[in-house]
Amino acid sequence: MRLLLPLLLALGLALGKALPAEPGQALTLVFPGLAEGPLSWSVGPFRPLLLPERAAGLAVAVLEVPLKVPPGTYPVCLRQGEKEACQEVQVPRVERLEAQVPARAQGSVNILLRNSGNVPLRVRLAPAPESELFFPAQEVTLAPGEERALGLFLEPGELLLVLAHGGEERRYLVRVEGEEGPPPYRLRGLLEGGVPGPWGGFSLQGALAKEASLSLRVEAERGVVAKGSFALGPYALEASTLPALAVRYREGPFSLRLAYPWALEGEWSQGGEVYRLEVSPQALRGAYARPGFSLQGAFAGSPSFRLEYAHGEGAYRLAWEGGLSLGGSFPGFSLEALLYPDFRLRALGYGRLGELPYHAEAIWSQGGLGLSGGVSLPLGEATLSLRGGLGASLGLGLSVEGRMGGLGFQGGAGLSPAGASLEGRLAYGEGPWSLRLAGSLAPGGSRWELSGAYAFSLPVPQEVSLALGGGDWLLVEGVVEVLGKPLPGARVTGGYAPAVADGKGRFRLYLPRNGARVRVLPPPGSLAFPGEAEARPGGPLRLSLPPGALLSLACEGEGRGAHALGPQGTFLPCGGEALLPPGRYRLLPDALPGSRGEAVEVELPPLGRVEARVRFLPVLAQAVEAPLALEVEVKPKAAAPGEVVRLALRGAPSGARLEVYQGEALLWESPFGDSLAFQVPWEAEGPLRLRLRGEGWQKEVLLPVDKGRPLLEARLQPPRAHPGGEVALEVRVHFPAEGVEVVLPGEKGLPLAPEGDGEGLFRGTLTLTPDLLAHALPVSERWWGLGLWVRAWQGERRVEVPLRLLVSRP
Repeated sequence: MRLLLPLLLALGLALGKALPAEPGQALTLVFPGLAEGPLSWSVGPFRPLLLPERAAGLAVAVLEVPLKVPPGTYPVCLRQGEKEACQEVQVPRVERLEAQVPARAQGSVNILLRNSGNVPLRVRLAPAPESELFFPAQEVTLAPGEERALGLFLEPGELLLVLAHGGEERRYLVRVEGEEGPPPYRLRGLLEGGVPGPWGGFSLQGALAKEASLSLRVEAERGVVAKGSFALGPYALEASTLPALAVRYREGPFSLRLAYPWALEGEWSQGGEVYRLEVSPQALRGAYARPGFSLQGAFAGSPSFRLEYAHGEGAYRLAWEGGLSLGGSFPGFSLEALLYPDFRLRALGYGRLGELPYHAEAIWSQGGLGLSGGVSLPLGEATLSLRGGLGASLGLGLSVEGRMGGLGFQGGAGLSPAGASLEGRLAYGEGPWSLRLAGSLAPGGSRWELSGAYAFSLPVPQEVSLALGGGDWLLVEGVVEVLGKPLPGARVTGGYAPAVADGKGRFRLYLPRNGARVRVLPPPGSLAFPGEAEARPGGPLRLSLPPGALLSLACEGEGRGAHALGPQGTFLPCGGEALLPPGRYRLLPDALPGSRGEAVEVELPPLGRVEARVRFLPVLAQAVEAPLALEVEVKPKAAAPGEVVRLALRGAPSGARLEVYQGEALLWESPFGDSLAFQVPWEAEGPLRLRLRGEGWQKEVLLPVDKGRPLLEARLQPPRAHPGGEVALEVRVHFPAEGVEVVLPGEKGLPLAPEGDGEGLFRGTLTLTPDLLAHALPVSERWWGLGLWVRAWQGERRVEVPLRLLVSRP
């Protein structure tokens, strides 16, 4: 079995056919009838993977076709003494373009193109006529394996980019965002005109706001006709100069339309099913559709109906529309029959003969049998088509169609009993402009037409969008202050783009409709702390930052610095400074071995700057170790940074103090009785030494620091819920938290209430509303997964843990 495929390949080669192999593929060549003796190979442009392997009189070579091998036929030869055997490998032409186009960009759209085929590619980049944004078309030539980066600098809006090479065309939608705010809504417009006629047209349509849109169309040929519509929320008004007038209401799956000339239309669509009914003085029409099935009928003078059904790859039709007909279609073939009142049978087949697309049609009616067909031949960037027909008379036709850059062309000639005919068309498109010249010459006369169009887009003024309800992002104005005074230079984040407060503390920010949690960062050098707040569009925002105070430390004598203990703890080296919350602080000196410092207290006023001094003196005597009868109990045995640790002391005389050291640095100090609770410093890196000191004695205990210990324990009850139900949330916090909340999708916080036991327990209730479940993702056939976060904070310290709630699918 291992040699079956190579033997079949060798049989095919022996019949004179070259072995096809695309770039990047591996191929196996088999050379039979070998005698004993040395072998030599010539593999041409291919890369050997296995060469050679001899077995049972056969030599097997496994080769790889490099990506850059040009198309062609290449020999692979084996030599054994004076004998040589060659096999041919045919590398086809491969046009393969890899493109990386971002879905979102800001100012500059960066595009990466790579030719991963084996022939040069000529790639054209241009905006589609219906694009909101335009740029001059560009052409890039890429050699095989070449990679090219391009940048397009555009204003905010939506770009519909077209990449074309050879006969292939790809389209990409890129949303170009503004640096300060969301791009404005845009109306797409089109101006058209042509001769002879004269005729022309003007259209303008698009969204004015999130729930408002406009459509306008004016056409002029034999007369001027104008049509327009305006939609706001569920309501829409349509009017034209025909005259015609209509009012439409749409809410959820239901739609109702009342029109003049009198007509009433209603539609209901839900779960993939659509019901439609139309009533007018002239007709009564109804329709029903679901995936794979549709039925429509009408009473307009005489009854009619049409039934369509699809199953697998086939589609079937049955209709009565002035006559009875039925039909069916399958991949590559369709059949249609008119059964009453006349008889006609039509069969159509289509497909490819190798690389040549073809179609063939036969029509059998009471007038006889008619046959027609055609075949197309690709010629680089053009296509040559040949068509013919045989029925009551013979007809032949030849046409060519192609494109060269932005110029498209088409030409054709036909021959029939009425005579010869010629026709041609030239079309040119460059950005928003397009021109078309068409002409024909036939026995009945000649005709020509010149037409053109210009596409454009107009940004909707922001005042108009806001007056009609705004968009997904709404503009909010506010001010940043500290103790009632504006704070210039503050940075506000959490909206569409960050905003910076001006000289009077004012800022403009775009927020989502449902609001967001914004964060305010004070400018460098200001005596204020960052702050957060829930912000919603509506009135002006007033964001007040917590005030701070600047504490600087001066030292007398030899020492490292001091630990500041108060509303917030920190270490200040000698000569250093720190921004701290206002309040009273106790400074514990960090002395060098052989010296000690004197603790001092300072008061830091809001927005104040205070310099504190500490003195360091030599140590005259050392305390002795406490007797073994002293017992110290520490819970937990290992703690995380920020965790509360409880100590119990038995057998010690009164007047003890607790000192907490990290290495030689004193982090915390407090009087100690029989028990004490202290918080491990957030900055703790390694084991802490807990020193109990009294008059003439001391006792030390080592407390390991485990950064992996959880500081939050969250529980959901029940862990699996149902839509519309309630879930109880219980969170236990192992540090002195100022607040706890559950962060819902969209950064909306649900505060939890503290329990009265003082042990860090918080509780709350979450209701599973439809708006909340819209953010859930399917995890199985029965369950959704709703992602949540639990957040607790102490000052500027925040601890978060993720949660996932399973919700049953309806």
